[in-house]
Amino acid sequence: MEVKNKINKSKKAQEEMVGFALIVILVIVIGVVFLGISLRKPSSSIEKESLLVSSLLNSISSYTSECEIPESVYRNVGDLVIDCYNNQICANGQSSCEILELNLKGMLNASYLVSNGSYTKYYELNLKNSNNGQDLIKPISQGNPLEVCPSAKLSNQKSFSTGDSGNLIIMNFQVCNTD
Repeated sequence: MEVKNKINKSKKAQEEMVGFALIVILVIVIGVVFLGISLRKPSSSIEKESLLVSSLLNSISSYTSECEIPESVYRNVGDLVIDCYNNQICANGQSSCEILELNLKGMLNASYLVSNGSYTKYYELNLKNSNNGQDLIKPISQGNPLEVCPSAKLSNQKSFSTGDSGNLIIMNFQVCNTD
């Protein structure tokens, strides 16, 4: 009888240890899931808005323009950046740089209203050659850059490869919003 009690106590202790180990493993898994979720979220509103600026640049570069090079092959803004760098002419006779600038101005004016009482105080978009720092087109801006920005300026950039050994065209966008 005493041997049987020892075996039952031993089995009960093993069951308790297995249960405790399962609880510890479950707590660790839940902790890892919460840690992963908290690391993926931007920690501040500035980081979140910078991601929105990055998303805007990606959307802009995917926008299809009215420029055709060759005829019936419509170019998106990302392609137009490279076409402008290479001094390409659209099928309608306009310079790819002209079409690029018109499209960028139109999209930014539609996206950001800069006026008294508006949320956006200033924005600027420029396209620069990474090799020599020259502007591909005239910078596009609205608002007063000398005005004190009440919160941090948000900025992000996107690069386009020109095909020349390591040369890039950098599209840089910065915006100043009120709190």
